[in-house]
Amino acid sequence: IYIIEFKCNRSAQAGIDQILKKKYADKYKQRGKKIILMGINFDSEKRNVSEWKKSDLIEETEPSSPDTALQHT
Repeated sequence: IYIIEFKCNRSAQAGIDQILKKKYADKYKQRGKKIILMGINFDSEKRNVSEWKKSDLIEETEPSSPDTALQHT
């Protein structure tokens, strides 16, 4: 499952941060599939993609640690 956030004149990380902050992935976590987050930034002056970043959302399986972690690639 890919979750993509597009930004304009910001950063790719800002897109990833928004996905995490607004919990866009929560409704897909129970499906048992890999979730990939992507932030893509467009540069309005260059009229092109200036940066992109991909992170895999990793679910912790230990009961004492239900938080999620990111694995940047």
